[in-house]
Amino acid sequence: MVDPVSIVTLVELCLKIGKKLWDLCSSFRNARGDIAKQILRVKNYWMRANLQLETVKKMAYELQEDHRKIIYETIDMLNSKLTTAEMNIESTMKKKECDGDEAEVSHFRYMLARQSIDKSVDELERWQKMFDPSWYLAISRAGSRVETELLEWKISPIQDCQVAISSAESLRSALRIASNAEVTKEKVLLPEAFLESLGAQDIPLSSAQLGTRDDKGQLLILEKVQPLSGLNATDLDKNCRDLARRLIRSNALEFGLLSCKGYMKHRHQHSTRADGDAFTLLFRVPSGFSEPRTLRSRLMDLKPTDSLSDRFKLANELARAVSCVHAFEFVHKNIRPETILLLKNTETSSESAFLIGFDSFRMATGKTLRKGELAWERCLYQHPNRIGSLAAEDFIMQHDIYSLGVCLLEIGLWEPLVTYEDKNMALPRNGTHPPAFRASFLEEGHDSYFFKDQLLDLARGELQRRMGTRYSEVVVTCLTCLDPENEDFGDEAEFQDEDGIEVGVRYIEKVTMRLNSVCV
Repeated sequence: MVDPVSIVTLVELCLKIGKKLWDLCSSFRNARGDIAKQILRVKNYWMRANLQLETVKKMAYELQEDHRKIIYETIDMLNSKLTTAEMNIESTMKKKECDGDEAEVSHFRYMLARQSIDKSVDELERWQKMFDPSWYLAISRAGSRVETELLEWKISPIQDCQVAISSAESLRSALRIASNAEVTKEKVLLPEAFLESLGAQDIPLSSAQLGTRDDKGQLLILEKVQPLSGLNATDLDKNCRDLARRLIRSNALEFGLLSCKGYMKHRHQHSTRADGDAFTLLFRVPSGFSEPRTLRSRLMDLKPTDSLSDRFKLANELARAVSCVHAFEFVHKNIRPETILLLKNTETSSESAFLIGFDSFRMATGKTLRKGELAWERCLYQHPNRIGSLAAEDFIMQHDIYSLGVCLLEIGLWEPLVTYEDKNMALPRNGTHPPAFRASFLEEGHDSYFFKDQLLDLARGELQRRMGTRYSEVVVTCLTCLDPENEDFGDEAEFQDEDGIEVGVRYIEKVTMRLNSVCV
């Protein structure tokens, strides 16, 4: 058991060590080249960590026990990394005899220690990514006092601090909207005519489209949402409005969820219904990113140069996005490679992953229709209890975790489990249609666990050989997250807390943190 006092004490220790590290970095006034860039990165990471630690101190007594445990363990890691970074940086410098307050780099010693410094910087970056989900979850559930703490940091000139503050504020604002405690003044219902000016083009192997604003050149992702049987257009209108309001200020690079510009209603030409028949959500492509394609397209366009580190990066980004779906208090219900968008950074040419495909989304507290799946290529990504014309259970976060597990399996194998000869003909991995992969399979009385059993065999066998034991264990944990014998998620009674924080904490501990620990 970790009590709040232990967290506060550990935070104070980290702040003390971090202050020494900051002073050490500040002494490199004459540093040039690579070392100057690395020193700046260390200072930026520390300032953001400093902000987060100070807010954790204020929230320590509000955290639930499991959340305190995760926070404590992660901050303890930071304590070790800060100490190592301080030693590595100090080893590269020597004091000037004429000025004890400045330092210059000993080129010989820097050459010996450069790899160690680079590793320290990378470790601090990895820690940041590991800690962020826990911090944002704490921020989302904290009392109003934390807003005063964030406000005090707004004067910081450090860009990383500003990003963390604005993201935290947007998350808390989204949740106030969700609880009807605040109504945003920003307009989210857009005129239907706005769509006509975008010149929308289909994104291959996706239901989304890419549009461009003529006036600003801004790239937008368009997603149509159709009412399902049992959910009228009025209910869907409210869902689209709530989602748009929650994600209107979403920092895509922080959350893996594109910010939403708004939504539009569509009416049939002869319809007399005032509430509309269908809707389109519009999401902003982040500045500096372009060339959208789905993970499905990426997997079908395999190249020998695809690196293992890129796959780990993609897995971590996707896991982070699923964590943020929970933080924003809705369930996605449709996580699969067709709803994972890859955008290319125009400066580095690297790709980042973002969740789209909100045609089936639902607010965590909203109406559920228990709509199941029958198409095999969709069933493959759904928990067995969600397969069939009528799902056996209401949709909960663990069902999204299961879908994530299938995608992580696919990323690890770096082979598509579903391929397409054309957009209307889905084929399984081996290119043939076995009897199990028929739309009538479940209607004939077969076991809905067929897909899951096959996926677990792949995860425990081929995936483990390709990606290692720890990555394989994360995938197995996701795929068995609703099994009673699963020690990480299996006891459903543990996740009945009112705000759902326990499942979020367990997900961070068993999925996001583990994935970060195995990235290369």
